[in-house]
Amino acid sequence: MQKFEKGFFVGAATAAHQVEGNNIHSDYWAQEQLPHTSFTEPSGIACDHYNKYEEDIKLLADAGLNAYRFSIEWARIEPEEGKFDPAEIEHYRKVIACCKAHGVEPVVTLLHFTSPKWLIAKGGWEAESTVEYFKRYVSYVMEQLGSELHIVCTINEANMGLQLAAISKRFRLMAEQAAKAAAKAGKSAEGSVQVGMNFQKMMENMKYAAAENAAVFGTPQPKIFVSERTPEG
Repeated sequence: MQKFEKGFFVGAATAAHQVEGNNIHSDYWAQEQLPHTSFTEPSGIACDHYNKYEEDIKLLADAGLNAYRFSIEWARIEPEEGKFDPAEIEHYRKVIACCKAHGVEPVVTLLHFTSPKWLIAKGGWEAESTVEYFKRYVSYVMEQLGSELHIVCTINEANMGLQLAAISKRFRLMAEQAAKAAAKAGKSAEGSVQVGMNFQKMMENMKYAAAENAAVFGTPQPKIFVSERTPEG
C-alpha cells in the first residue's frame, strides 16, 4: 500500500464560533439574539469545545489524524477595544499544548468570519481603520503564541465578501421579482419562486432587522466579515 510521505498532514478543521460556544462578545452572537435575525438558530453553547477541547483533540488523534486547524476568536482575545484578555490567550496556549501532547500539529486561523462586536460598531470590514485594528490583534497573538506554532492562516476565505455581494445581488433580484409577481396576481409571495423559501417574509425581516442592527451596532447595515463587500472594502 502506498503511504504518505513523512510530514504530510491529514487533519480536521473547525471555526471557533461553530464549536466553542458562548462567544458573547462577537458580532455573530449579537446578531443571533435579534428578534428578526437571519440566523436559523442561536449558537448558544454549541458543542462546548471551549471546555471539551482535550476530549475532542484526543478523538481526533485516535481517528488517525495528525493535524488540527482551529481558529482563535478575536472577540475573546480583545472583547473591548484595546483591552486584551490574557486568560483567553492562556486558553489557546493550552489547546496548542494539547495538540502537541497527542502528536497533532496545531494549525491556527486568526480570523474565521467572526469579529468583536466593537469592531463592527466602528465601521467593520468596510472601514480602513480595521486594517490597523486587525494588525494590532494579530501582532498581540503572535507575540504571545507565535513561537509555539509552525503554521498560521491569517484570514479564512478572504474573498467571501465579494462572493456574497454577487450572491446577494442575485437573491434580491429574485425576491423583488417574486414580490412583484405575487402582487400582480394578488397572492402571497411565499413559495412562489422556490418551495420552502418565503421571500416576502425575508423582505419584511430586512426592514425590522435594520432597526434592530442600528440599536446594537449603531448602524442599520453592520459590515461584518461576511457582509457584501465593495471592491474598496
